[in-house]
This record gives sequence, C-alpha cells and structure tokens, in this order.
Amino acid sequence: MKLPYAGALLPAEAHALMQCLPEAKLVDVRTSAELEWVGHVPDSVSIEWNTWPEGSRNPNFLAEFEAQIA
Repeated sequence: MKLPYAGALLPAEAHALMQCLPEAKLVDVRTSAELEWVGHVPDSVSIEWNTWPEGSRNPNFLAEFEAQIA
C-alpha cells in the first residue's frame, strides 16, 4: 500500500484477524471530534493519536495505550 508505516491492514483483513483472535483489541486513534461526528467502531478502544482541537501529538498516548490494553 506504500504507506509510511508498517502493519497497515485493510478493513476486511482487520475484521478477519479480530474473528480469529478474540483477545485482540482494535485501537481507534481518531480525535474525539472525529469519533463524535463520524461515530466509533463497536468494541474498540479509543485513544487520540492527535489531540483535538490543537492537532498536536497526544503526549500521553503510550501511557493511555498501556493503561487500556492489558
């Protein structure tokens, strides 16, 4: 897909993995505004990668991730 990061999945691939690995967690990294305006993925964990409305990186991302993903 020529994306600037590793591990990208298409939606169908992510769904298949979630079905095969029930302990897997989907982490939704959209902003709180995106979640409010667009909606959220059921049973996902929401952690902002960028903050709203500043648009800066979430300095607490890793701590929030570790706290929510056991």
